[in-house]
Amino acid sequence: MKKLMLVLVIFAIIGGVAFAFNPMNYPPPVKGGNIMIDIGAGLRTALAPPEISWAIPPLFIQAEFALPVSVPISIGAVFSIYKYKQGFQGGYDEWSWLDMTIASRFNWHWGFDNPWLDLYTGASIGYTINTNNADSYWASIIEKRGGFYVAPQFGAHFYFTPMIGAMVEIGYPYVIKAGVAFKLF
Repeated sequence: MKKLMLVLVIFAIIGGVAFAFNPMNYPPPVKGGNIMIDIGAGLRTALAPPEISWAIPPLFIQAEFALPVSVPISIGAVFSIYKYKQGFQGGYDEWSWLDMTIASRFNWHWGFDNPWLDLYTGASIGYTINTNNADSYWASIIEKRGGFYVAPQFGAHFYFTPMIGAMVEIGYPYVIKAGVAFKLF
């Protein structure tokens, strides 16, 4: 009996969400003409080796403009930066990297009828600048990256007030990033 009740509750929730979804409209917290600004930090790799020390942690700032058109699309830009030093015991073979990324981005905002949630998916097209001061041959060939990229992103804004909230996103250049979301009218 408990399992049957659980299944019925799940179907009721799914059915309620399915009817409260319109992919051609902005979700309630976002309107055409809004400017959304996100500031926060990210996680560059899943596991950082113990010999890494951060000079500048993985930081980002991004801004988007919700287009005042009949489809829920926003366009914007993102800038991210991080710098770290890596070396091994004994102080030899030490080097540092500085990564900066600048990109344009566009997102489709999914029209779930929820007053505090904005789910979006999209893509970024940008350029990553990577510099290092490698002190050894091995350090100079370990990380040779940089250049143009195209990458998808998936994220959500959670608004606590009409203008302030939190955000979380999966995409490039960070595995995951989170921060504070501001919305301007």
